[in-house]
Amino acid sequence: MPKLETMALPVNRITQEDFIAIKLLIKESAALPDPIKCKKGRQIGFDWIYNFESTKVLEARNNPRIIRAFCSKTISIDAHSKFLYSYSQIPRIDFMLADIESISLVGSVYLTLTSLGLEIGKYISNEAYLSAGVAKRSFQSFRAYLNNYFPESTKIISKTRKDNLANIALNSSIGFTSSGDLPGDFLLMEANL
Repeated sequence: MPKLETMALPVNRITQEDFIAIKLLIKESAALPDPIKCKKGRQIGFDWIYNFESTKVLEARNNPRIIRAFCSKTISIDAHSKFLYSYSQIPRIDFMLADIESISLVGSVYLTLTSLGLEIGKYISNEAYLSAGVAKRSFQSFRAYLNNYFPESTKIISKTRKDNLANIALNSSIGFTSSGDLPGDFLLMEANL
């Protein structure tokens, strides 16, 4: 997959329009991140969020453990439907993770353009896959995939609750470093894509 050299995007100055253009290119390529094998020996694949039944996506996303970790609210089916309706114009790339054999949802990885920059996120909603290396390995595959489309040395950030020591340790193990505190007891970490 060729990088977007023709767009000549400046590093860390990706606009919403740039992001959506990259997202369109990614969707048109029909390529997905490479599947991973977790410590349980199971193959975990990636697919776009809109290719999964909304009730299953919301069951994963509205998991009480995920809501606590993200300090977020439950997402309604109506809100999710509106999100999917305008998804092509939202500066986000969302992949759901699923066990290839059972097709059960495992979690998600995503990249979104926020006021802080290109923010990466990940969660494992299926407790059977916690501590199975899914978060780390899926992030590594997702990162390699995104490197095919975004300019070299693009900075990415991760906003993590300070008490989420597991995610801070995971982020550190994949090259993120702390870059400061954010309001609401969050830590900002950054790395090169």
